[in-house]
Formats: sequence, C-alpha cells, structure tokens
Amino acid sequence: MRHARFRELLLALFFVLSGTQACADTLADIRTRGGLRVGVLDDAPPYSFRDPTGRRFGLEVDLAADIAATIGVPLQLVPVDVVERIDALLDGRVDLVLAGLGYSAPIARAVALVSPPYYASGTSVIARKSERLANWASLAGVPVCSIQGAADNERLTGDFGVELKTYKSADDAYEALISGDCRAFAFADSAIVTQLRGDREARWKDYEMPLRPLGEHPWVMAARPGDPLFDAVLTGIAVRWHRDGTLLSLQDKWKLARTPFIESLRQIYR
Repeated sequence: MRHARFRELLLALFFVLSGTQACADTLADIRTRGGLRVGVLDDAPPYSFRDPTGRRFGLEVDLAADIAATIGVPLQLVPVDVVERIDALLDGRVDLVLAGLGYSAPIARAVALVSPPYYASGTSVIARKSERLANWASLAGVPVCSIQGAADNERLTGDFGVELKTYKSADDAYEALISGDCRAFAFADSAIVTQLRGDREARWKDYEMPLRPLGEHPWVMAARPGDPLFDAVLTGIAVRWHRDGTLLSLQDKWKLARTPFIESLRQIYR
C-alpha cells in the first residue's frame, strides 16, 4: 500500500514538473544503483549510533529506513561526521543527509533543505553537579567541549566567552568531559536528557543539565540541489511523519523528550 501511494505521488509530480527545465534525477540514479545512500552520524546516540556488533540504530536510522522502504529500495547507511556531511552530499557519496543538521542560511544556499523539519533541539550543557553552574555567564573562561561545526559554537565563544574545545564526535566529547579536559559539554538538550536517564545512568549520577537551552534549532534533511522531484518526494514523506505520528512514536521509542516545536508541527499537518 505504501509503495502504491508512492507511485501515485511520483505520477502526479511527473506531470507537475514535466514542463520545467531539465534537472537531476536522483530517484532514477537510486533505482539504477539499487539502493538509497543516507549519510548518518556514527556516534550520536540516540539519533544514530553503533552497538558492539557494529549495527547502527537510532531515530535518524529509523527515518532513513522508512524513506528507503517508501521508495522501495535497499538502504545503505554511510557514516559521516558533522564537518564533512555537506561535502559528502555535494561530491556524490550520499543521496541524502540525515545527520542532526540544523537549518542555516549558508547551508540552505549550498544544498536543498527539506521542509518540514523532522526534529528540533536547543544547546545546553552537561556538567558535574559540583560545578554549580547558575547561568550561561558562569561559563566565561571555562573550558567547554563541543562538536566541530555545531550550530551554537560561535555564540558560545562570542556571547559567553567560553574556552571552546571541539571534537569530531559526541563520544570523544563525553570522554573529554569525564577525564576533566573540559568542565562542561555543550550538546543537544534532548540528547543530554536521554544520556542522563539512559542505561548508563550510574555513570552520570554526579552530572546534570543545569542551564536552560539556547533557543531551538529545527533539524532538516538535506539533498543535492537541482532536483525538485526528489525534494518533493522527501517533503511528502516528512509531512507524513508529522501527520501519522511517526515522529512522536520515535521520540518515545528512543526516550527523547517531546519538543514543543515538533508537537506544533503535528497539529499543523494532522
């Protein structure tokens, strides 16, 4: 049934777009190749991460699997990091990026960002309770870990004067926090909450998330520019995730706090 609806959507989109200028045909490339290549983060639980056997799991992995199933092709997960995820898309290593990508105007000029967003988060910090952090200003001059290319890195240094130490992965940043290389780790608030109440709770019993998040960043899928058909298909899938409650169910599955932003989109598209 899902594939039948997808074929009907493709037929409708073909007539809408047939009068436009020639453009890339990502769907045809995917079918010829025999699989959808999705760039995902390698160690960003609970969004995308590996278990000890090397298998990948997480909210974004589940979404990637749903896209491949909807199109009707096998899924190939391609590990990318925050720094290279856009390059991996533009140089053709992946067809789609689902890797914690927050919307920004510079990125929107380089690639096609799919609306509506599938998630949203704000930047907060995890730190030892003994740090007694009262507000963001209390981090001035303090060594703080973050991920390379994270959305609020410039704000952390410019507005709050932190001594920023960046790492390629969340696991590396968590280890730096535990070892004392930094006194706080600035990361997505929902991921911190999940970490604090997760299976490794004993490891984090002396830690907390003491600060209110810095705003809320919508997370979007990204595709190569110049293919309105593929963009339209991805948009239709993202709308369905909101309409049928897929995103709410996945937030519950991965023990993520339900964000007001996603709750509001559910009301718009239901």
